[in-house]
Amino acid sequence: MRKSLFKAGYIALSFTVVAVLAAGCQPDGGKGTAAAPSSGASAGSPSAAAPSATPAGPTNSKEVCAAVLDVFLDGSVKIADDSVKAIEKGLNQAAQAKQIRTTLASLAEQLEVQAEKANDPEIKSLIEKMVARLESGAKSSDPVKFLETDLVQVGTMIDEDCAV
Repeated sequence: MRKSLFKAGYIALSFTVVAVLAAGCQPDGGKGTAAAPSSGASAGSPSAAAPSATPAGPTNSKEVCAAVLDVFLDGSVKIADDSVKAIEKGLNQAAQAKQIRTTLASLAEQLEVQAEKANDPEIKSLIEKMVARLESGAKSSDPVKFLETDLVQVGTMIDEDCAV
């Protein structure tokens, strides 16, 4: 009986996480500034210094934030899909936790790529904070709890601070 309650709760959690994240991460058409599209290739040099200056010229924040949102939603859907498949296959809690940790680590790696592309220091810093949280979740002893708390907070960070 306890095992079936765990399965039901895990399925509900998976679908809830995806639904909340998808609803909370929708682009806000009226929010943000209108920037002219850049016709030339951005040739920003990688900076090792702390982000302190506003970048000269147009930023690629809109494109980077859109990519961050796509990566995050794809990762959230994968977590939900994997959770359902794990239950169908009868995987134990440890195997399910390992699967979640692997997906969180992959998600962190994909967001790190987006952080590298960002030429706006504030957006880069924001994405790096998301990466740090996801890496923490990938190392967590209780990744399900991470899904319930920190993963939702990462989605909120995208929605509020990296709006596209």
